Amino acid sequence: PPPPRSPVEEALRARAEAGGWWIPASLPEGESSWLSMLAWVETAVERRGRASTSAGAHHSLLLDSRGALLSAGTERPRNHFAHLPASPADGTPGLLGHTQGVVAPGVGAPTLVTPPRAVAALCARPVVAVSAGRHHSLAVTADGAAYSWGNGREGLLGHGDEASTGVPRLIEALRGVRVGAVAAGR
Repeated sequence: PPPPRSPVEEALRARAEAGGWWIPASLPEGESSWLSMLAWVETAVERRGRASTSAGAHHSLLLDSRGALLSAGTERPRNHFAHLPASPADGTPGLLGHTQGVVAPGVGAPTLVTPPRAVAALCARPVVAVSAGRHHSLAVTADGAAYSWGNGREGLLGHGDEASTGVPRLIEALRGVRVGAVAAGR
């Protein structure tokens, strides 16, 4: 049987349940106790209550107060990404995070998404921080996991290679590390 819960842990759990906050079913890898995990969730939820945005050169990421991630813009502006490796799914770098189901209007034409559309790969996990770069995007979920997507040239995505991905992918090198913020840069 699991060890008894402390009064502080019980109070944090009750607050989380009352607020409808997301709590993982099992203690995440790298966590030493439920108390530290629940304290992190409370901090993340405080941040999550604030909507935020991040703008890249040709796309924007929008985070609503419930932690839902949306994106809008173009995945392949005309003549701007001709030198970059194409994504096998649709020939775009995948800046918007929902390559699946997004179809370019024509060969070589930009993939436009307007109005903002939810990033399906992260719908089940509340997002607390985002950053849009020129060629890639980053997000942090409520449990402190970091995700990246877009063009992977020069290792931009942090996956140990230069592969591009059109949907958010967990940065494995940071598994077990509680990430608090991200910055994509140029």
